[in-house]
Amino acid sequence: KLHYYHNGTGAPPPEDVFVVPYLQVLVNHTGTSTNPVSDITYKGITFTAAATTIMAPHGVPSGGDWGLERLGAVLFQGTVNAVV
Repeated sequence: KLHYYHNGTGAPPPEDVFVVPYLQVLVNHTGTSTNPVSDITYKGITFTAAATTIMAPHGVPSGGDWGLERLGAVLFQGTVNAVV
């Protein structure tokens, strides 16, 4: 059960709108080197409220103190001529 209580540190929102991020990837275009996704353009659009990925499993390519994750709110892999 979700309970919401306004703490009074400002005006409450004009309407009860809650955004609960669920998706980590909002847009995914994935191709290959032999069959790339091509000619994609996004203009005048804003992507918000993607779920956080900070604690998501990730790869450690060198076994060192850094990690690499091929994940994001807007994910392009194997694409050509993409404009965001």
